[in-house]
Amino acid sequence: SKPTASPSNLAKDPINRQGQAGGDAARAALSQRAPRKTTARAECYAIDRYGRPVCHVFVGTTNLNVEQLRDGWGMLLSKGSWVRDPASVAAEQAAMQAHRGVWAGARPQSPERWRSRCWCQAKCSPESR
Repeated sequence: SKPTASPSNLAKDPINRQGQAGGDAARAALSQRAPRKTTARAECYAIDRYGRPVCHVFVGTTNLNVEQLRDGWGMLLSKGSWVRDPASVAAEQAAMQAHRGVWAGARPQSPERWRSRCWCQAKCSPESR
């Protein structure tokens, strides 16, 4: 049987981690832009607090990060120095104003806040947001 998820192991155990609202739709949108076996390149420039690389991902000259932001399926990181493409801010603002993607919801929550509350504090229900 699968171990029970607890606040102490949620951040470390991807099997027990609950996904953020809109995550499946964001993944589907990205899969349409870059179907399996599409050649992509990542330009990584930092490591986040979870040990993951922070990157821009390109298919040809198209920055998939900016496209996801434009469609409302991404949010800019709060760490401003990690926002490398100047088009990112305008893309996110346009999605917010048009209520696209995650911005269509009443109270969208940044991925970093979601990870902290859900994975680390086990407060994953909509009521705990």
